[in-house]
Amino acid sequence: MTSTFEGLGPVLVTSISSVVTALAKTSKHPQLGTRKIVAGNEYVYIYNGGNSQIDVGKVGVAMIGCTEFTCTVSAISGDVPLGCCLHATLTTDTYGWLLSKGYGVAFANSTTVVGSPIQINSNGSVNSANTFSPWGRALSGLAAGTKTGPVFWQCP
Repeated sequence: MTSTFEGLGPVLVTSISSVVTALAKTSKHPQLGTRKIVAGNEYVYIYNGGNSQIDVGKVGVAMIGCTEFTCTVSAISGDVPLGCCLHATLTTDTYGWLLSKGYGVAFANSTTVVGSPIQINSNGSVNSANTFSPWGRALSGLAAGTKTGPVFWQCP
């Protein structure tokens, strides 16, 4: 039986919970926009260039007018997310991983019900989708102000 080999990406030695303040050219840190799959979840490497930290359960969105994969905590309802912070808070002016596809958690701005599509709301939170494109689905009820409810994320 033969198998097909599709290619090999760079070996990434950084942990998905790693947060760093600088990327040296000689370091083993990934480039911005690098994607990594761990336990079936896909992560994207970003720079938090905003003026707020991205807490676990909060969503990072692309900053308009900045370099690719520079993000901030969402500020406007309906923002397009790069991903959700899952393992370690990304303080301002740091580099780290956001969950872009897979199972994670979300900080709910308002109560959402099991199975409801979610959209990005203000200050990195989510709520039930109505007029904007949903970027995930609540896998259990999410109470307002909590990040304990599981969510399936499907960010671009």
